[in-house]
Amino acid sequence: LLQKSALAFYLLYHKAALNALKNTRRFKAGSQANRRAAMKNSAKSNNISKIIIYQEQPPGSELKAGGSIYAHSLPDMQGAQLAVIDADAQGRKYKNKAESLETADNKTESTPWEEYILHAHELLNPSGVLAFLSSAEESAAYKLLLDKIFRPENFVNQIIWHYALPGSAKKHFLKRHSVIYIYAKSKKYYINTLADGRERCHGGRVHLKKLTGPDGRSFYQASRGNKTLKYYADQQIPFDDVWDIPKINIKSPESTGYPGQKPLALADRIILCFTRPGDSVIDFTCAGGSFALSACIHGRPFNGLACSRNDAHISFTRLLSAGCPRLEMHGGLSSTKEV
Repeated sequence: LLQKSALAFYLLYHKAALNALKNTRRFKAGSQANRRAAMKNSAKSNNISKIIIYQEQPPGSELKAGGSIYAHSLPDMQGAQLAVIDADAQGRKYKNKAESLETADNKTESTPWEEYILHAHELLNPSGVLAFLSSAEESAAYKLLLDKIFRPENFVNQIIWHYALPGSAKKHFLKRHSVIYIYAKSKKYYINTLADGRERCHGGRVHLKKLTGPDGRSFYQASRGNKTLKYYADQQIPFDDVWDIPKINIKSPESTGYPGQKPLALADRIILCFTRPGDSVIDFTCAGGSFALSACIHGRPFNGLACSRNDAHISFTRLLSAGCPRLEMHGGLSSTKEV
């Protein structure tokens, strides 16, 4: 009830949010009659420059983190541990180029990707990292840009995000992957590859003899020279640099209907491996809200920069529905409201 009340308050004061939600079929905030009533009342209200909403957390629930969503403006912050830039955030429907960004409002904003990367480099703390997501076709050009700003010696990983989709091709192999570049601010960057690891025998066969110890744990044993090595079957090991994570389809429960929305599992792996609880996260292309939602769930304060007010409202309502304890929206026109 508290979440629905906060959501209703937000809908009444933001007409732009309703316009965005009409295009988001998966959004659930009550009956159609309640939505129509909220739309009718919102027509009498004005947009506001900032809204702050607090939501009480259920007893015994995991501690979530609050954050802010910014429309058309950069957040005033320093010391971020993780910066995320999704160069394919708008999906194939809106082709993004390094020179300009075509927004969902059908307006070309003068926001080159180089400016985003420069801001990310400035805002990160010495142990921070940048995760830059790109389509495979444009990844080479972005790699040159990242090397220019972050320097080649601070390159950490090129991760291939592989996903299976239906289709066929005769003149080329099926294009079923995106690229994630990981760059560090310095050599003292933080990473914990076991924060979202996998079981040793996950996704393949282990060609070693399987034994069981006195404590009941299964393990694999191998001899190398005079050494005998044990590998426990339930022990977590890191993933390699090819991640098989399904892409979101329109029927997925987490889908907002936004093109190019990234799956929550992908955001979880990046945030868990490159941040600690309490570390701040900034998403420069907050569209479907996946990285902001993951940061909220795992106790990382977040800031999201949206390229349009529609993008900002989609992320804001998704975070409200998830029970974000403190959420701010920046980017209206009149006075601040707090509830």
